[in-house]
Amino acid sequence: MQQPRSVQELRQFLGMVTYYSRFIPDVSTITYPLRKLLRKNQKFYWNKECQQAFLKLNEEISSDRVLVPFDPELPVTLATDDSPVRVAAVLSHIVDNVEKPVAFASRSQTEAERYYSQLDREALAIIFGVSHFINYIYGRHFVLITDNQPLSRIFHPKTGFPKMTSARLLRYASFLAGYDYTVRQISKRIGKPKRGLLI
Repeated sequence: MQQPRSVQELRQFLGMVTYYSRFIPDVSTITYPLRKLLRKNQKFYWNKECQQAFLKLNEEISSDRVLVPFDPELPVTLATDDSPVRVAAVLSHIVDNVEKPVAFASRSQTEAERYYSQLDREALAIIFGVSHFINYIYGRHFVLITDNQPLSRIFHPKTGFPKMTSARLLRYASFLAGYDYTVRQISKRIGKPKRGLLI
């Protein structure tokens, strides 16, 4: 995961850490230097203490307490999101009713992609996630998780396209037609912790 470069990116990262905090021992102590940067009137200055905390959290999140190996017998979910500069995805399994990540992926957006509408950038993140994890999800059912309500309808495999759908979204929907998936739309509030996964 990339080092946060702003308060917004740090909040996203800490949201993801909170989402997996039950698997990380002594998480409040580790996150303390980072949480100090979120205080009101605090200048965003990334020091050595912040870097050590960030590296430790990355190590914990990548550990076998949090990450699980891919198992073709377990249900698969794919959560995607975008930010103004990148798209990202997390592939997860449901283990004992707990969502555990298998792998993370992200890439920077091109200059042209940064000018896409919010809807198109969210759709781009879905296409990126599906393409990146094709070896895990092609030919098997997976749950596609998005916090974007219009996309959950446009990309729903059992509904038709709205009449005013853009050509780009139609291309993306045609690409997704080759996959066996169910769309699950989550509220933006619930989806916030997941956004940190996608840094």
